[in-house]
Amino acid sequence: MVEYKKTLKLPKTNFPMQARLTQREPELLKKWQKNSVFEKAIKLRKSGDFFLLHDGPPYANGDIHLGTAFNKILKDMINKYYMIKGRFTPYVPGWDCHGLPIEFQVLKTLGKNKKEFTISDIRKMCYEHALKFIDRQRKQFIRLGVFGYWENPYITMDPKYEAMQVRIFWEMYKKGYIYKGLKPVFWCPSCETALAEAEVEYYDTTSPSIFVKFPVVDGKGVLNKGDMILIWTTTPWTLISNKGLAVKSDSIYVLIRVRDENILVAKERLEALKEIFETYEVLKQIKGEELEGIIASNPLFPEKKSIVVTAPFVSMDDGSGIVHMAPGHGPDDYIVGIQKNLEVESLLNDQGIFNSKAQRFENLFVHDASKAVIEDLEKNGLLLSKGEVEHSYPHCWRCKGKLIYRATEQWFASVDAFREEALKATKEVRWIPESGLERMSAMISNRTDWCISRQRSWGLPIPAFYCDDCNSIIINDYTIDKVCDLFSREGSDSWFNKDASQILGNYTCPSCGGKHFRKETDIMDVWFDSGSSHACVLKQREELRWPADMYLEGTDQHRGWFQSSLLTSTAVFGRAPYKSVLTHGFIVDENGYKMSKSRGNVIAPLEVIEKSGADVLRIWVASSDYTSDVAISDRILEQQSDTYKKIRNTIRYMLSLLNDFTPKDSLTPDKWLVVERYIYTKFNDLIQEVDQYFKDYQFYKMLYKIKSFMTLDLSAFYLDILKDRLYAGFDYERKSAQTVIYRMLKDLLIILCPIISFTSEEAWGYLREIDSSLPESVFFASYPDVKKNLEGVERPVDFDILLEVREEVKKILEEARKDKLIGSSLEAYVNISPKNSELKEVLLKYKDILPELMIVSQVSVGEKLSSKFSLENDNFSVEVFHAKGEKCERCWQYQESVANSELKICDRCRRVLDELSN
Repeated sequence: MVEYKKTLKLPKTNFPMQARLTQREPELLKKWQKNSVFEKAIKLRKSGDFFLLHDGPPYANGDIHLGTAFNKILKDMINKYYMIKGRFTPYVPGWDCHGLPIEFQVLKTLGKNKKEFTISDIRKMCYEHALKFIDRQRKQFIRLGVFGYWENPYITMDPKYEAMQVRIFWEMYKKGYIYKGLKPVFWCPSCETALAEAEVEYYDTTSPSIFVKFPVVDGKGVLNKGDMILIWTTTPWTLISNKGLAVKSDSIYVLIRVRDENILVAKERLEALKEIFETYEVLKQIKGEELEGIIASNPLFPEKKSIVVTAPFVSMDDGSGIVHMAPGHGPDDYIVGIQKNLEVESLLNDQGIFNSKAQRFENLFVHDASKAVIEDLEKNGLLLSKGEVEHSYPHCWRCKGKLIYRATEQWFASVDAFREEALKATKEVRWIPESGLERMSAMISNRTDWCISRQRSWGLPIPAFYCDDCNSIIINDYTIDKVCDLFSREGSDSWFNKDASQILGNYTCPSCGGKHFRKETDIMDVWFDSGSSHACVLKQREELRWPADMYLEGTDQHRGWFQSSLLTSTAVFGRAPYKSVLTHGFIVDENGYKMSKSRGNVIAPLEVIEKSGADVLRIWVASSDYTSDVAISDRILEQQSDTYKKIRNTIRYMLSLLNDFTPKDSLTPDKWLVVERYIYTKFNDLIQEVDQYFKDYQFYKMLYKIKSFMTLDLSAFYLDILKDRLYAGFDYERKSAQTVIYRMLKDLLIILCPIISFTSEEAWGYLREIDSSLPESVFFASYPDVKKNLEGVERPVDFDILLEVREEVKKILEEARKDKLIGSSLEAYVNISPKNSELKEVLLKYKDILPELMIVSQVSVGEKLSSKFSLENDNFSVEVFHAKGEKCERCWQYQESVANSELKICDRCRRVLDELSN
């Protein structure tokens, strides 16, 4: 008996079904590194238009987490898209190296012995700590498949970077945008340093809630001595530094009789306060502006006065409508206090301990002092009510401890001086999503001056000197040139290793002629470090340019890097350092909770890679709608793994169908069968859609389209109906299909390479075995040119009608299969009766390929037949019968010609075998 299986052209490929990404991806990384794939890919596009995505530097401490992995993969997908589009995409990764987290890690390691080490010793250890984690994170980012200049990144502790950052400081200073002043700033008693708004996190906490009476000592004819002014506060400790009482000028206040006292409150707050007063009698009404100048005594220190002033920040939403003011402990209090000549006083040291001027509260920690204050007020009969309130309260981003406002001498960037310029620059940026514009504009509009100084060791020194003779601040061209020259040669450690005279040389104070100087001891805010990267990196590296085309970070960077970069850039250069800003949400578990060790829901990216491979993680990123928080869990990753397997299996099957194909076998489009013309034009529609989704950065829509095409159009339709033709058909039929499969697979790997970079490259290697003229790497290829692809390809516009009919036929075939009329669909004969001439014309036009489309043995059109298995709709009816004839031993189709064949094969197979033998 003839072994017909040997005459079939069955699929065959060495491309593995099992991905084994955990083994193959590292091998591909070595290949990329050995062959300098990124560098060559960049060089190929050197003459193309720029696309510069400037990397927001992650902090050089600890391993990467899912947030940083998501961010880097997102950037990589965008860079690789523009790369294959022919754009020049020199991506320089960066690291943020200075700051508290590293310094704390070093001090923690030193333990009790830390006092034995000098600042220079600590800085050296911080430097080494940062270098260690840069190297660790670099390897981890590379493992994700992220392309970039990994051996030449930018780091904020680089000497040349530091020197340029000093220049940015100087440019802002000489424009009057930087000043030193005494102002209340966020202060962390635990970390012993000032903090910027971007370093503040808010958590719900419980605080005291007290109503306090201030006795009037001079009522200015409006109130009487001994009347009480009522205030509400949740920070009793600030009463120690009270200097005033704020009222709203256009509000009405009432003096009420409560038991044996007269108490002043806002009329609007009476209803809310009635539970405290129980019963009361209104004695008089007074407009807020009439109260200004009244003098009360501090309820803790009767000898200290508290002046009534009007202030715009007074709210009628809570409290008594009167606000106690401590200008040394609140920004609003400070601003009004300066206007009204109130003293700015803070009696706290760096650790949050009250000094001797606090009298009986001396040596108390700030939050412990609140309890003592309440006890004191109760004892003196000046506490009207006490309780607790749960509210959102500022905490330190590093140690998570409660923050306070504390007036200290700090360096500030005067945002008011260039606020309008910054707001204008914001509007010239493309924000993705668009809500970013409103968010950033609101933050810039409402923010206070930026505190840029820190009282720590590990950071860039503020390049200021002080004259020992006249105490004037000295910053000028000469001193800046000296500092920049020194830093560019020796790094900022030199500031701590040399005294002022060694840096300045033979210098004379321009104010008094003095010769003795001391250096500033504060360092710069790390947000000033990273916020200067546009100048320190983009303007300094020849292969880069300024401004960047895109900044891309998490949504929290509206108040962080996006904002600090915008402020320094508009202050110095008059415009934003970026043309577009893309923000993504936070990574949460599938229930919407943030990742935390206490919840036990933390998933480490390295664990995902070790289990499933980086390409699965990359598919998760591409499938996520980053405009909101992004969920991840083992279940979600399993779903992405299934998606990956489907894509890989389709690629593998397409490769297997090309096992005997070479490009010289390709048929020109005029010789393609209609099914090829249909699927290829539809595939090129996909290419255009994917291109647009990439441009719009809608990756999840793009991936959905690719998945749908591969699953529905390829696997479930085209590749399914091809099996008979490819395995058992004539050579020209096979070549028609192979030509199009080759073209589609090549372009498919190109459009997939930004997403599943490893698998695209792996499959590309197998495709190069078929066509050695292909570029060495998929990343050297260009995005498909649809216009060129479709030259000579006529789109069969009426073909979709056949697919609608096909779907109905599949339904009735399934019924026939369930009822045992047929087993395989090849056992079926289908009759289609159209109800309109248009459909009849299409069916007759394509009658010869209908059996292939339906995967049945015979199809007739318009025969008057009746079957138990039928289906009818408005346009046509379908009847299913068992196929006529006998089963062909070679192709398994049922044909009447088989009965006449001694070989038990159909006429088609006989002619194919004749073709093969010739």
